[in-house]
Amino acid sequence: MKISCKLTQSDNYIKKLMAEALRDELNRIVGTVGTFIEANVRLLFYDYITNSEEWTSLKSGKLRAQFGLPDDVEERLVKILGVWLASVKVTTAPILASNGKISGKIILNMIQANWRDVDYSLGEAFITTKKGKNLPWLAWLLTAGDKRIIVDYKAVEGDFSRTAASRSHMGLMFKKEGVYSWGVPPEYAGTESDNFVTKILDKIGDDILDLMVNELIRQLR
Repeated sequence: MKISCKLTQSDNYIKKLMAEALRDELNRIVGTVGTFIEANVRLLFYDYITNSEEWTSLKSGKLRAQFGLPDDVEERLVKILGVWLASVKVTTAPILASNGKISGKIILNMIQANWRDVDYSLGEAFITTKKGKNLPWLAWLLTAGDKRIIVDYKAVEGDFSRTAASRSHMGLMFKKEGVYSWGVPPEYAGTESDNFVTKILDKIGDDILDLMVNELIRQLR
């Protein structure tokens, strides 16, 4: 037995029907996909940040000693990271079908480009000296670059656990007029557009794209 069929509609009309069917299916799942991406990007960002050299140094290494971060340093870092993670938001636009083609948007927003969501709003991003002066250590790390920040002082690292003047117990500033000045250690110094966080965001771009594509495919199966 031989069976044959003949399409009575044009190719463009068939493409239009297929695009509209796919549009409806994508609109059904796009909200779920957005929620999945938002949650998993937060996990991804968390892993990259907490495994970075800078995070380790801030907790117990050179950066803690240089900035004079006190014993509650880990609590400070967790609070700051929490604000960054909360800034991860995914929004979606309705999927549209036009002329046999599908279009839509999944928009991922993260940290504010000028860092004001953390640097200038959280007490954890500042250190208060005994003289009552607030030192914006996080802003220095992320945006000061190679700028000389404190003049006539030299930072010395070492065991200062018995020295009350040392906030971190790992370093101390000594006055050296006319000789020294202090800035963020060059291997960690960042600018507004180029710091350890922006580098991490660049690294995870492909991972985020893979998350989006794989979840869309999974939901469409």
